[in-house]
Amino acid sequence: MSQANTSTRPLPDEALSRLIAGNKRYIAGFDSPDSFKFQDPAIKNQQHPYACILGCADSRVSPEHTFDESHGNLFVTRVAGNFVTPEILASLEYGTAVLGASVILVLGHSGCGAVNAAMKAVESKAIFPGHIGQLIDQLTPSVEQVRHDDHEHWQREAVIQNVATNVSILKSSEPILKKRIEDGLLKVVGGVYNLESGEVSIIEN
Repeated sequence: MSQANTSTRPLPDEALSRLIAGNKRYIAGFDSPDSFKFQDPAIKNQQHPYACILGCADSRVSPEHTFDESHGNLFVTRVAGNFVTPEILASLEYGTAVLGASVILVLGHSGCGAVNAAMKAVESKAIFPGHIGQLIDQLTPSVEQVRHDDHEHWQREAVIQNVATNVSILKSSEPILKKRIEDGLLKVVGGVYNLESGEVSIIEN
């Protein structure tokens, strides 16, 4: 795979500012991703996303809408609970080192069902069918770390902690992501999408 030419890409801080600005438009009601009919024909041959999103598979959170972006601008990976897997890590390495994205945003959200399930597993040893337990296992350390008697407080803090944990994993990932961060080519941050307001609060750690 060839390395991306980043000379025309936004710098990490510029890319993050673009995401935040898009979220403000979304909240204000100016959500306007291009329809397929009007997309740039060049996209069929190449893509140049400026940001990668590691998001939850939750149907209520759509990154393209959340950041008011159209085809080709966001490289999105999703899994229930928005955590790093080997496959997602490889995808994010591709999105940054090959496609040239300059920011990775780990995007959690309020009311996350996967986090809620992990809380039940921690609190009452709940067991889930099929392979769902594998998701829960990934979230349990973050959930346990911020355990609290107040469930609302616990849920909110668990979502934030899970995002922060996975930001840290990505920041320390070698050989690609950590090196790009050190070279000033990449920024990795976290964010939490509020289901009630649509606002994304950025978490930098």
